[in-house]
Amino acid sequence: MKKITLGNIFKGLPMLTGLLIILNLVAFAFTDLHTARYVRLISLMVFVVFYIYKTQFKKGIILYILGVFVLREVTLLFYETEVGHALYLVLGIIVYGIISFERKDVIKNLVFNLNSLLITIILVLANIYTLYELSGMIQENYIGPFEPVLFYFYGGFMILLGATAIIYNQIYNSNRSLMYVFFALCILTSDVTSLFAYYFNVEFLFYMERSAFLLSFGFFLYTALETNQELQEIEQYEMISSSK
Repeated sequence: MKKITLGNIFKGLPMLTGLLIILNLVAFAFTDLHTARYVRLISLMVFVVFYIYKTQFKKGIILYILGVFVLREVTLLFYETEVGHALYLVLGIIVYGIISFERKDVIKNLVFNLNSLLITIILVLANIYTLYELSGMIQENYIGPFEPVLFYFYGGFMILLGATAIIYNQIYNSNRSLMYVFFALCILTSDVTSLFAYYFNVEFLFYMERSAFLLSFGFFLYTALETNQELQEIEQYEMISSSK
C-alpha cells in the first residue's frame, strides 16, 4: 500500500491553491464577511505550513514576509476599528517594502536598462493617477486622522512592488521572474478590487478579490521554492554586474 503523506495529499502547489480558492468562494457564498475573513486567514496559514514543510525553515526572509502577511490578516478581523484599519495599512506598507527591497539586485540594475526604466516611469505615473482617483472616491470613509497619509504610503509601496516585478522580469526573463510578475499582479488586483468591493458593496468583486489574493500566494511560493532558477539568476546577476 502506498504511504499517505502530506506530499501525496497535496501533490503540488497548484492543487493546494485551487482547493483554498474553492474553500474561500464557498465561504463567501454561504457565510458572512467576518467568517470569510477567518477562512482567508486560515488559508494563508495553510500556505505558511506548506512552505515550512517543503523547506524546513531554510529561507528566513520568506518566513518573515509570510509572518507579516499573517499579522496583516489578523488586523483585517478588526478592519472596521481605527486601530485595526491603521495597522492593516502599516503592515501592508512594511511587507510590500520588504518584498521590493528583497529584490535590490533589480533596483540596482534599473538605471542600466533603458526599456525597464521607461516602463517603470509609465507604470508609476499611471498608478499615481489611479491612486489619486481612488483616494477621492473613498475619502468620506476614512477612519481616523492618519488614514489619508497611510493610504498614500500604502499606494506608493504598491507601485514600488509592481514596478520591481516588471523590472525583475525585464532583466532575467525566466519562468521564475514571470511567476513573480503574476504574484505582484494578483496581490495588487486583490488590493484594488477589495477597495471597490468593500466601500461600494460590489459583491462579485469579493470573489475576484479572494481568488486573486490566494493565487498571489501560490505564485509567491512558487518563486520561493524554485531554487534551481534562483541559482541561475544569481549567476546571471553576477555576469551583469561584472560587465559594467
